[in-house]
Amino acid sequence: MKVDYLINDFRFSDHNIVVSSSTGVIDLPKYKSVTKRDWAERHGYIVDTDMLRLDARTIKLDCAVYAKNFDVFITAIRKLSEQFKGLEVLKVNFVGTHIKLLFGVYLDGGIAITKDWREEDMFGTFNLKLVECEPQKRIYVVPCEPFTEMGYSLSYTSISPFSVMSAGMRQRITAPIAEKEGVVKMMIKGDKDGEDYVIISGNIDDITSLKLTNATLLWDKI
Repeated sequence: MKVDYLINDFRFSDHNIVVSSSTGVIDLPKYKSVTKRDWAERHGYIVDTDMLRLDARTIKLDCAVYAKNFDVFITAIRKLSEQFKGLEVLKVNFVGTHIKLLFGVYLDGGIAITKDWREEDMFGTFNLKLVECEPQKRIYVVPCEPFTEMGYSLSYTSISPFSVMSAGMRQRITAPIAEKEGVVKMMIKGDKDGEDYVIISGNIDDITSLKLTNATLLWDKI
């Protein structure tokens, strides 16, 4: 199966960058440390499973890049490196299926290229370590004009704060607790297909009501 990787709108395959293997994309992140009650007179111990919370997700991509000459090689690496300025969106598309995965990530560490300098047929390998701070999320698809910014709002009620991010704008907004209806105003931006993705992350189960205009649910909880 072909898997298509993108950082924002930078498509790896367009620059002859291949992901040879990956970890963390569909894995369940580990849980944070839990409160334990351990009494000497009892077998084992008791854990407060009502408070289990996921730790951050770590995604590792093992990559290789091929270029017909030195200039093309340098350009591919430079354009990839330029994507990492803060909070970015990793998109993983399973070609031939309806499955699309999105992650709000930052680059943990740099990009170290293993290569031999040549004037022609340049080849190199490198690893990307990407961290998604809020691993539990709900994702909606919103139609909008390609490459066009527009205002957007959503209403909600929630017993805990959560984050809202537009994949096109890559700006994270914190929605505060709202026992009555709260409103988040934001900007979205269409991709080449005329779509943006609104990513809701945090304690998804604490959101009791969520209303988005003209949006299609892609993932309820992932």
